[in-house]
Amino acid sequence: MVINISALKSGQHDFVERDIAGVVEVASRQGAPVKAILETYLLTDEEKVMACKIAERAGAAFVKTSTATQPGGATVEDIKLMRAAVVSHIVVKASAYVTDIDKTLALYEAGARRFGTGYTVNIMEGLRKKLEGR
Repeated sequence: MVINISALKSGQHDFVERDIAGVVEVASRQGAPVKAILETYLLTDEEKVMACKIAERAGAAFVKTSTATQPGGATVEDIKLMRAAVVSHIVVKASAYVTDIDKTLALYEAGARRFGTGYTVNIMEGLRKKLEGR
């Protein structure tokens, strides 16, 4: 789910938390984890941290950078910030503009453990080349 960005920016943190928790409650009946998508491009660092903390309190299993409908996408800085904002069992997902193996590895080093990308073939080809070069 995409978090309610306007409510977050308006300081309506309880509303955002109830919204996420409602989705978590319904999804949990089917055993489905919830990814709280932040649209990091639209948020300040303070808002990103707050969104992560709200998603954690609401029971989300993942915090995710983007839907890829906005400019920008996953950055190393955002992944570090998000990883530091949540407990270790919350998965950080880097999504949008993850285009090559170097960026994927940098995002992994920053704390991402899942990746949303349309460039899987390119990433795997880059990995193959790196492994051949060893």
